[in-house]
Amino acid sequence: QQDGVEEGTISVSGTTISYNAFTGSHYALPDDPEEEFEKGNLVTLTGNNKYLNNNPKSEITYGITKSTKANDPAVLGSYLAVQESNASTSINNPFLIMAVGNGDMWIADNGEDIKPGDFLISSDVAGHAMKDDRKSDASYVIARASEGINWSEVSDYTDEHGSGEQINTDEGLKHKKISVFFEYF
Repeated sequence: QQDGVEEGTISVSGTTISYNAFTGSHYALPDDPEEEFEKGNLVTLTGNNKYLNNNPKSEITYGITKSTKANDPAVLGSYLAVQESNASTSINNPFLIMAVGNGDMWIADNGEDIKPGDFLISSDVAGHAMKDDRKSDASYVIARASEGINWSEVSDYTDEHGSGEQINTDEGLKHKKISVFFEYF
């Protein structure tokens, strides 16, 4: 519990231990320390990796940036937070990137409503995924939607713009943060 709110549990059912609800995160640091992230931004690997606490025997800390490429095979997951929220981001205090289990992800409107179970791929809108439209030879599915989006009911817009695959209006581009299940195929 945190501040009187249940954040998760550990349960035993027969001989199975269950961690509830579960989000597995990787350590990461942005290549550009000035780049701003918010919870649910989709991130991609840059290859500029380091090690936690600058110790090569420690856990790898992946170099990242916001994803801006549609159907990007190098997506790591979505930004959760800085490990220690009261301290500055550093090699000793990296970002946590949700990549296993469930988590939040920003979705950009590409013209099709989202239904629970729909596959999601990266979009060319910075930090956003989109519904997999299966127009490409290969889809790099990163998640499955665990809740739906009816775009006609969404009134939240982002200033980010992609190449035109998304539905832009005078207000900008519709987007919504939803819960997803991370998947890799």
